[in-house]
Parts: sequence; C-alpha cells; structure tokens
Amino acid sequence: MSSGLDTDGSHEDDTVACPDGRPQAGRIEEAIGRCLGKYVITGVLGRGGMGVVYRAMDRDLEREVALKVLSPELLHDEEGTRQESERLLREARAQAQLSHPNVVSIFDVGREGDEVYLAMELVPGPDLRAWLRERPRSWREVVSVFVGAGRGLQAAHAVGLVHRDFKPANVLMGQEGRARVTDFGLARMVREPSRDEPEADFGEDSGLVDDDELTVEGTVVGTPAYMAPEQHAGRPLSPAADQYALCVALWEALTGARPFGGTGLAELMRAKLHGPPEPPARSEVPPAVWRALRRGLMPSPEERFASMEPLLQALRGSATGRRWWVAGLVAVVATAGVAGLVWPTESASVCPGDGEALAGRWDEGARDELRRAFAATGRSDYGPTLARTEQALDDYAAAWLGERRDACEATRVRGEQDEATMDRRMVCLDRAGEALRRVVTALARIDAGTMDRAAQVVDTLPELDACAVSALEAVPSTPEEEALRAELVELDVELAAGRFEAALGLAEILGPRVQALGRPALVAKLGMVQAKALEGLARHVEAHEHLQRALEAAHEARDDRAVARLAVVLAWNVGIHQSRTREGLGWVRTAEAALERAGDEPSLRAEVLNARGVLSMDLGELDAAAEAFGAAIATVEEHLGDDDLRMAGVLVNLAILEGQRGDHQRAEILQRRALAIRERWQGRDHPDTAAVLNNLSTTLVSLGRDEEALAANEEALARIRRVHGDEHPLVGTMLVARGVLLYEQKRRGEAVAQLREAARVIDRALGSDHRNLAVVYNDIGYVLLEDGKPEPARWEFDRALAVVRMNGAYEQASTVPVLVGLAWALGDSGQLEAARERWDEVLARVDAGQGDGIDDLPAQLRRAAAIYERTGDPERAAALQARAEASGRASAAAQP
Repeated sequence: MSSGLDTDGSHEDDTVACPDGRPQAGRIEEAIGRCLGKYVITGVLGRGGMGVVYRAMDRDLEREVALKVLSPELLHDEEGTRQESERLLREARAQAQLSHPNVVSIFDVGREGDEVYLAMELVPGPDLRAWLRERPRSWREVVSVFVGAGRGLQAAHAVGLVHRDFKPANVLMGQEGRARVTDFGLARMVREPSRDEPEADFGEDSGLVDDDELTVEGTVVGTPAYMAPEQHAGRPLSPAADQYALCVALWEALTGARPFGGTGLAELMRAKLHGPPEPPARSEVPPAVWRALRRGLMPSPEERFASMEPLLQALRGSATGRRWWVAGLVAVVATAGVAGLVWPTESASVCPGDGEALAGRWDEGARDELRRAFAATGRSDYGPTLARTEQALDDYAAAWLGERRDACEATRVRGEQDEATMDRRMVCLDRAGEALRRVVTALARIDAGTMDRAAQVVDTLPELDACAVSALEAVPSTPEEEALRAELVELDVELAAGRFEAALGLAEILGPRVQALGRPALVAKLGMVQAKALEGLARHVEAHEHLQRALEAAHEARDDRAVARLAVVLAWNVGIHQSRTREGLGWVRTAEAALERAGDEPSLRAEVLNARGVLSMDLGELDAAAEAFGAAIATVEEHLGDDDLRMAGVLVNLAILEGQRGDHQRAEILQRRALAIRERWQGRDHPDTAAVLNNLSTTLVSLGRDEEALAANEEALARIRRVHGDEHPLVGTMLVARGVLLYEQKRRGEAVAQLREAARVIDRALGSDHRNLAVVYNDIGYVLLEDGKPEPARWEFDRALAVVRMNGAYEQASTVPVLVGLAWALGDSGQLEAARERWDEVLARVDAGQGDGIDDLPAQLRRAAAIYERTGDPERAAALQARAEASGRASAAAQP
C-alpha cells in the first residue's frame, strides 16, 4: 500500500449528502463519492492484499486522509465469527496510539457493518522503492533514510506491535526527505496459527509472489523476499523478524540486488537458512555496515541483534563517522560574544524643527564621508554593507530625535514632568548623541580589514530606553563623568572593530580616572570592556578577573541590567572557554534573576536563553537545550522579527543540537534559514555568512550528500578568499572541514594535506599557540592512525598536547581524546610500556568523569585491554573487556 501521492485533485464537496451504502471489494471505482463514517471517498490510491486504499476527505476536520478499507474475507474464519475483526480493531487502535515522526499516523479506526477502515496520514511523496530509483544515491544517504525507517519500527516494537511486512514499498518518503513506515501491524491482524495447524507447504513448484502481495493462504503472511526464515515456516514472530526484513531491504538498496535468491519459495528458504552472503568486493560501503547487516540476516532470531536499537546504533555510527573536532572550531555561535551585531530599530518620526540637532553627528557631510570611506576599501561587496550601515544609522538618528521631542513635549506640552526631569532626560540623550558622533567618526576610518565589523560598531550605540524617566539615574552627572562616558564610547568602538589591543591600551589610560571618580556604574562599564577585549585575545582567565570586579561594581550601582549582561559574559567565559559548564549555567541563572528584577529586555533575554541552550547542549542535556533555543527563537520572533540577525545565531546553535540528535534533515533546514538571514543583513561574503555555509557542508556529509557538501565547502572558501585572501583565520577552519569531507570519501592522503594546510593558515593568522591548532593536529593524528601510520600520528598528538599545555588546558576534559589518540599510536608502533602509561592516565581521567569526549569508548577500552594483556596484566585486561561490553550496552540503551 502506498498513499504517497500528490494531494491535489478534486473531491466531493463535504456539504453534499452521501448516498447510503458502503464501498464493496471488487467494485472499487463505484465507491468514489460514497461515505464511510465521516469520510467522503474522493479517489483511489491503490489496492493490495489487505484491502483498498482510498483518498478521502474528513468532513469534520476538512483534511484529506488515506482511508484503508480492509477486505472482509481477511476478517472472518470459516464459521463467520467476528473474532478476527475484533482483534484487528484492538491492534489498529493500539497503532493509533503510536505517535512517531517515522511512522505514518493513524487518525481514526472504525467499523460499519462488516467493513473495518483506518484513516491515516496522507503523505505526499513517493514510496522508498520509487525514491531509490529516482537517481543514484550515496551509501550514506541511503543508510540515513533506513535508520529513520528503523526508528519507526523500533517505536512500534515498544508498544507491542510487529510489522511483519516491512519492505521499501511500505515506507513513504515525505517531501522533506523523512521516511515514514506504514501498514504497521496489518499482517498481524490476520489469524495466527494455532499449535494444531500444520506449517505452510513450500513445495518446489511454489512461485515467488510479487513484492506488493501478501501470502494469506495457510498461515504465512508477508512478502517472501523480505521474510525471515521463521516467518517462512509459519512460526510465531518477534521484532527480530522486522530486523531481518530491514536488513534485506537495506542490502538491496546498497547493492541493487537482494542478498538471497531462488526460483521458488523452497530454494529461497534454503538460501536464507544457509546464512548471509559475503559483502560485495571493492564496495565503498564501510565494513561496519556489512557486519551489521550480516548479523541482522542470521537465520536464527537469537543470532541477530537483541533489539532494533543496537542495529540502528551500528548503522548510525558508520554513517555519521567519528566525531570530528572541527565542530569545536565553528559550531557554537554566541549572540553575547565579544561585541554585538546590528539590528534595525523601528524608525520614529523626525521631530519638526529639530533636524539641526544632528549637525556634526549624522548629517549629509558625515554621510558623504562614510560613503567615501567604504568605497576606498576596494572591496567588491562594500555596497550592500554600506547600505545596511546607513539604514541602521538613519533609524537610530530618527529614534533619537523622537525621544528628544518626547522629552520636550512631556514638559512643555503635556505637563507630565517638571523642568528638572526634562533636563536630566536631555543630558542622557545628549550623551547618546555624542555616542552617535563618535560611532560615525569611527566608521569613516573603516578599512578593508574592519569593514566586516561595521554592524558591531553601530551596535555600540546606547539603548535610548535608558533615557526614559523610569530609567534615569538618581544621582546627577558631573562634567567629568560626562567626559569619561564619551571616552568609554570610544572603548566600545575599538572593541567592536576588533582592535582588542587598542581597546586594552585605552582602558589602561582611562582606568585611574574612572576609579578616582568613584561611580560604580562606570567601573562596571570599564570592566566589561576590558573583559571582552581579553576574551577577544583568548586570555580567558584574565577576562574572568575583570568580569568579577565589574560584577561587584554593578551590584553596588544596583544596575540589574548591567548585572545580567555581565553574568551572560561570565557564562560564556566559564562555561565554554574554561570548560566549567555547570558553573557557567549558574551564571545563566544569575543573569535570569537580574533580568527579572530589571524588567524584561527582549534582546538580552534572547542572549540569556541562547547561552542556556549552548551550555545545556554541552552537558548533553539536549531536551533542556532545545527548550531554551525554542524560547529564544520565540522571543526574537515576537519582539524583534523572524529575520532579525540575532535569529541566525540561535538557529545555527539549534542546528548543531539537531545534528547531535541525528536529525540532519532538520539541521539543514535551520542552517539554510540562518544562511538566508545572514546573507540579507551581512552579505554573501561576510565571514559569519561563510561560516554558516561551512557548517551546512558538514551537515550534508551526514546526510550522505558528499558532492553537495564539497560544493558548499568550496563556495564558502571562495567567498572568504575573494574578499579576505588565503590567510584569513576562517580559511583555516574551512580547510579543516574540507579535510573531514575528503576523509569521509576515503581520500585520506588529500585529507591530511588539507588539514596540514589548515594548520599552517591558523598558525600564521592566530599564532602557534592558538587552541584551534590542537584541534587540527588531533584530527590529523586520527586520520593517520586509521590509515595505518602510527609513528607520524604520534608526532601529531604530541604537537596537540604541546599547544594544550601552552593554553593551560591540560587538565580539561577536552584533552582526553588527544591522550587516547597518543596511547593508540604508541601501542600500534610497538611502544607498549609507553602506551600503557598513557592508558593509565586516560582511564584515571575517565573514572573522574572526563570520558564524554571519547569517540566509541567501548572500542577504546578494548584497545586498552589489549595493551594490558600484552604487558602482562591479564586481570586488568579482562576487567577492561567486561567494562567495554557494559559500556556498549549502556550506550545502546542511551540512544534516543
């Protein structure tokens, strides 16, 4: 059965009364226009051994469904009892309670007279058999789809259902590429054999039935090509039969031929009892896939996997590959980061006669100077960036003028405030006007290297809400304070432009004056800028010290918004950069409490939620992370717009989460949406835009679309190189991703070459002690190990550890995978005692809770066991083997 057809087409108006009568088997076309319960039959979708599938309209909910009407002859025994139809209804109702993304939903089950019907989800798209024939598919793409179908089978098994007729024709492919299994439990609805009934006769003259037929005579139900041996024999079935059918179908999809052949049922049965065939020679499909399939095709159910989950885990692991450290280079996007981004502000009307207030700040002369500066960069993409920058400045200027007019009218027209309050509001707005002048001046000094940060520079402009009556500071400012505030704006601008050393130098000059003035709010502001500059230079420990002092000052000033902003930066500093994730979540809670006291600020709330999501994801708490990202997206959509630039950062992080969950199709959708937003606001050649495109390339690898992945990676590289040349740091990041792509295609030599070039670029652009180099050296080491070259691999791991030590990060959990690689390399090169010492360290750190970053922990434990065996410690080796088995079982149980 397949309801995977287009949903367009005419149907009867649901206001038309239905004639009496029901559709009868054998008179299919005459059923069109008739009613069955609340459903009007509008067309025929197909016919199979279990009945007829119609297109129908649900008159109550006004939605199209696939309506399956079961053949009456399948529902009764020779005495005409209704036991089978009652059991069919029970099982169909059980299936209707099954809700899973990889299962076709059953909406309704009913009976009219002798007719039993099921109303199901109508899926627009082909069945899996047709999908496989549409065009050539990579093995990774095929395996990914079958894993999805397997998840559907697994969900059915969890509620006590066995499919019994799994095959490609019973899997529908939605237009979004998601597999949905259909016809769950229908084969079970046919009467099962009693102990007194004979097994089915499979004589030599029995011919194979077509794939779309079910064998209903005797006791056997199913499609013979996909049936397990016990199903051929008419024995009671378990979920292992579905496992067998999935493996037959996947073998066929990967090779173009079924694993077992025969001219009749008896010959087919003998072939299956003989056991699974050997995999094809020179196959690009990894050996791990063939091993999993051969186990799933064992003749006895007891020899197969214990359940569907370990089979899917084995297939998932081979399709996804090892967890590349490249994710650490480009994955997490912090909307709180070193500096903000530009988000257009809704324009306010210009105050009549107040245009002169913009003179010397943002007037025509300043606009012309800005345009000349952007054109002088010589960059081909300056036009769109200039247009966005001008628009942002226009919006801010208009809002600023509107606030000035409101401050005046509140006193002089509406009489809502006194002259002193108006004066204080005007002082605050003059401060914002001075910030506007300094930002415009800084933008007029822009060059090719800093043009990409124009948005961040504009975003340093102060929030005008701070000049509302309720937000005004109680203590009037002095001329010295106003001068200092203006100079602190200069600090923000330097920081936003990425000139971190310059920002630190200016902060050192201003520091004594700020301290002498004794205003806690300014102390907090200075500390925040210093900390962000240090973060930009990867000096995270020093940044933490400044953040702590700034936080104390913000508390003293009773500035809860400043407390919230500082707490978010502390969450990133501690939780991400220093790998103390739970402590980072504590700072998120501090930010949430401060924001609640201060009153909601949507943009800041989105930053807090984004930080909570990233840190929860880092802890493996994926449901909590998804909830936080969802709330951040809802906040941005409601208050800032669904194409706001902040949305892109959250979407990128949510895509990473979906990738970790294995839903790479959803990850692709999210990344493409983020890409569109960044291209709109930042342009196609902006580094942030190219980074999203690069992330997309890694998702496409996981989907098995290697050629598209390479094309996306090449396009991302081309965009960066076109504007920034070959030595931009992001070029190094993208070369790492390219190395991973080449490795996945088994082009190991090319992969190593790309990774070495990535290391060279990162070394030159960021310095020989930059932490990203440890990531690259580690990846090179693993590629060399898997290519059978342990000696050069050992050297790469040593280099990675040297960088780790230079960054003071040796004790962090992120170092453990490097130690694993080094122990592996030492063992494979025959340095057994040295290998044992490293395994001692690795195991101690795993016992201390630092093993989460190890790829395939059970395999590494077995590798360690072999070293202990060879160095004369069989007891430790046996203990590690047992631990490896337990770890494997635990991993299987933890899979979603």
